[in-house]
Amino acid sequence: MSQLRRQTTDRPPPSVTSPGEDLVTALLSLWMMVGLFADGWAHRHVDGLETFWTPSHGLFYSGFAATAGWVLWVVAVRRRRREPVPPGYPLTLVGVAVFAAGGVGDAVWHTLFGIETSVDALFSPTHLLLFAGIALVVTTPLRAFRHRSTTDRPPFGAFVPVVVSVTLLVVGAQFTFMWASGLNIGAPAFPFLPGSVGQFRVGAGVLAILSTTAIVFGPGLWMVSRWRPPAGTFTVVLGTLGVLMQLLEGFADPWEIVPPLAGGVVADVLVAVLEPTVSRPRRFHLFAFVAPVALWSIYFAVFEMVDTVRWPPEMWAGTIGWSGVVGLGMSMLVAAGHDLPR
Repeated sequence: MSQLRRQTTDRPPPSVTSPGEDLVTALLSLWMMVGLFADGWAHRHVDGLETFWTPSHGLFYSGFAATAGWVLWVVAVRRRRREPVPPGYPLTLVGVAVFAAGGVGDAVWHTLFGIETSVDALFSPTHLLLFAGIALVVTTPLRAFRHRSTTDRPPFGAFVPVVVSVTLLVVGAQFTFMWASGLNIGAPAFPFLPGSVGQFRVGAGVLAILSTTAIVFGPGLWMVSRWRPPAGTFTVVLGTLGVLMQLLEGFADPWEIVPPLAGGVVADVLVAVLEPTVSRPRRFHLFAFVAPVALWSIYFAVFEMVDTVRWPPEMWAGTIGWSGVVGLGMSMLVAAGHDLPR
């Protein structure tokens, strides 16, 4: 009887979403994010973009409308059954409201002040609201799975919404800081000239690589700390990042897709070999150090093959080493978070 009572207690509440529902949320969020990158491409490559009513905006906002409509329907079904909002979805409702406010404000902002065509587009108040809303919406499957998961080794099918969610979080964050993306600004092409302006350009390139390391591996380390991601997870995350960042450039340098894609493959191999978890801190921290070192080693090697790395060895080698230190530092923060009271 006690065993039966324990099984009944362990059963997830009826309001918890299914993997299929979360997959729909993830795919509709993907629609929205493709629209975001298409809009980013338009801002960079279409001259005379002086209206809010553009095809790329249509793709972006229709993706949001579809996602918001689906989320509201999922919540409404539970409410009709007198069930609470599904775990993971309360913040989604907040994100929908924030995005809607940002969208209305964006139309007014562009009408009053015109259309931004450069880095300034990433700092307008209405766009910051949109980015905040996007972050809350695309991470819905990740939050929902955390409440639903019963094992640290989830099957690939059940984990797909999480993979899509983490991918969209990473690419969305990198979109916001596209002006400081270590993957496609060609920083190693700038010669290092001590005491000149070139020195600061190289310094900016180093910071771009380190910030990209944090953006890429921060969510990945959080994910690894809780589950063992199925094979291919990091390949999908980093490969998608490489493709979408090239979309912004009109695929002018398609070779730049190779380093993140190959870096994702290496990260997946490391997960399979090391099986890093916070319960195995040495393996977890080793993964956090080696994965970014591998990514940027591949990046500099490929860059040397297609162009020329103009940094001295101490600069590019030191930058690769510092990327590992950034990963290691984040792994310590993630591990410490597991020890905090819940």
